[in-house]
Amino acid sequence: MALTHCVLLRLQADLGARDWTTWPWASMMPTPQHIRVSCTAEDENAQPLTHVYVHFDGGTEMGEAQIKPWEHHLSQWAGHAAQASRLQLVLDCPCASPNAKISTHYTVQTDPAPGWEEEISQWYAQEHMPGLAMVAGCVRAQRYINHDHGPRSFAGYDLTAPEVMGSPDWLAVRASDWSSRCRPHFTNTRRTFFQSLHTLAGAPT
Repeated sequence: MALTHCVLLRLQADLGARDWTTWPWASMMPTPQHIRVSCTAEDENAQPLTHVYVHFDGGTEMGEAQIKPWEHHLSQWAGHAAQASRLQLVLDCPCASPNAKISTHYTVQTDPAPGWEEEISQWYAQEHMPGLAMVAGCVRAQRYINHDHGPRSFAGYDLTAPEVMGSPDWLAVRASDWSSRCRPHFTNTRRTFFQSLHTLAGAPT
């Protein structure tokens, strides 16, 4: 069992054109507070990818057996194999533009190198994510721990436009000395931009 704030369902397909209102998720247990879908036709490996985030406000204890029905249910509906992972929220930063419309979702997944997990966690919590969150155009910035398929560290940013990531303020946060010390110790890193977004079962608070 692991404290789970979100079940991540990953499918190696671009399902942005699907009518997500027809997915009969409401029959699933436990009942989520909100569901969000992010899709891209091409990730950094030139492969299509869809992330489905099934959120449980406040978190709930879940074992692997409890996420398998979500995995199977979505696979059957989508016609593509889904992979389910339990995510535990460890950081949720106040943002500069919390009420703005989201157009882009950006994720960074990585496994800290041996001996670097605590240092990278402190960097995320004290400097990196709070700094990026306060850049104009950042709507939401959260970091999770992936208890299942990894990479272990999962950071997600909701932005008003992809250009936010090229702004001087964003780039300045990324260019800090602490960033330069930590980033070489990222392993198995995946960075993905999603620009096809869908919201089901309400919106996150």
